[in-house]
Amino acid sequence: MALVFDTNAYYSPAIDGRGFTQATIYINSSANGTLDVDISGDGQNFSDYGTSAVTAGVTAVYDVPLTSDNGFIRYSVTGAATDSVTSSVALS
Repeated sequence: MALVFDTNAYYSPAIDGRGFTQATIYINSSANGTLDVDISGDGQNFSDYGTSAVTAGVTAVYDVPLTSDNGFIRYSVTGAATDSVTSSVALS
């Protein structure tokens, strides 16, 4: 999905990974930033899972193990309104 930032961090929609064992997030940005990943067992109440640096022009890859306690994930990338970011998630 292509993302365009406003002045706040963008949150992806909640991704239902139930039945899978891993989610791999791919991020490519026109500017440096930070990927922040949240997890949830019910898709409603999220808690912080971890962060990773995003380098401009380099595809960042972040793996999240999925369990019954964190079958849902969402993520955000900090940035400015002029940043261009694309992302995808692979479930396996």
